[in-house]
Amino acid sequence: MKKITLFGVALLASFALVACSQSNSTSSDGSSDKTEQTSSSQTETTNVDKNAVNNVLEMMKDVPFSEKALMDYITDPNELGLSESDAKAVIKDANIDFKENAYKMAKQLNDFGMTADKIKESLTSEGDGGGYTESEAKYAIEKLEKELAEEK
Repeated sequence: MKKITLFGVALLASFALVACSQSNSTSSDGSSDKTEQTSSSQTETTNVDKNAVNNVLEMMKDVPFSEKALMDYITDPNELGLSESDAKAVIKDANIDFKENAYKMAKQLNDFGMTADKIKESLTSEGDGGGYTESEAKYAIEKLEKELAEEK
């Protein structure tokens, strides 16, 4: 949990830096130049989205979030605060295999001594480490059991 929180803080800091670097353009008389502002905003949004995708991919190397947990995290106003539509676009662009994430999480839970039933319950719960679909959890358990059988 500490690892998730620490990584979340680092990810939040990187997003904050991107957000702080954005500014509205104004003309020399102090009024906004709407054409330039619109063009600049579109470019900045694209850059933020690319940065968001890259940051999410980096985060997923350490924390195998479910799609629901990732969505909750990146839309949380106390975390990244992305809009739901931006978050969906970031997740789609990141092209994350959530079945494999479920397997990675199942493997971690197995390392803590959990049984297959408890792992499935944890994966599909609403709490930490959960939020996976039934099919993602089933895939994870089957792959884990197959791997464990091969090790014997």
